[in-house]
Amino acid sequence: MVSNYALGKISGAHFNPAVSLAVALTKVLGGQGGMEMSTMGIYMVCQLAGGVAAGLGYCLLLGQAVPLKVASGFTVVEAGVVEMVYTFMLCFVVLNVAVAKANRDNQYYGLAIGFVIIAGAYGAGHISGG
Repeated sequence: MVSNYALGKISGAHFNPAVSLAVALTKVLGGQGGMEMSTMGIYMVCQLAGGVAAGLGYCLLLGQAVPLKVASGFTVVEAGVVEMVYTFMLCFVVLNVAVAKANRDNQYYGLAIGFVIIAGAYGAGHISGG
């Protein structure tokens, strides 16, 4: 939540490539708000580079790779479905509280986005291993 409020007015607090894609598609499809596709590409490169840097930092600090695997008792398909639902939920909330013209410049966007991330972590994290 804090990151959304701290960086929301600077970069739109785009930390997830799926959110950047959803916001760019909003503009492409003629919706309110949105960003240019070229800006989306730059954001996605930076987001992926940040993810790689975080993974390398984890390895350097702890001396082991991040254990990425589906939780026992679940299949890759189940984990994928849960992650897709959570990602849709995140994009839906971001588009409605931070991009939609009617809700722009509100003070609750960070809270709403933060709660979606918490819901996804509790609801999907124990299935997808994330």
